[in-house]
Amino acid sequence: MALLKRWSIIIVVFIVIYFSVGYTLSLFYKPTPHPLKGKKAPDITVKKLDGTEINLNSLSGKSLIVIDFWATWCGPCTRALPALEKLAQKYKNEIVFAKVNVDENPDIASEFGIMSIPTFIIFKNGEVVGNIIGAMPEEILERKILEFLK
Repeated sequence: MALLKRWSIIIVVFIVIYFSVGYTLSLFYKPTPHPLKGKKAPDITVKKLDGTEINLNSLSGKSLIVIDFWATWCGPCTRALPALEKLAQKYKNEIVFAKVNVDENPDIASEFGIMSIPTFIIFKNGEVVGNIIGAMPEEILERKILEFLK
């Protein structure tokens, strides 16, 4: 019994260290600029988080648009969705949140050069201004998105 307790503690410690290191590294991670950065957004139709379809270029008057590229088989993608929905509600008057399922829309994913998911492509006034790669806690994702709002 004591041996089992000792191994349980060791495993928990390793798990905590693993996630702590990953979280710390994510704070310093600087992604390479997206290949479309500074260019006009492609003319595509995407789904908003509420499921309604919208044309990306029709949103060019909005100050900020965030497109989440995801897939149903991607665990981090599906775990990030509740955070995006919260942010969409919180910033519904300032930011449009949309999603693209890469399984259903491989052409759109390749047009945007999506190499890993989840990837968030950020548009401001119809122009690609940046991207965020990977799932992260809601607070960090919010902070990174708001950097583009400035």
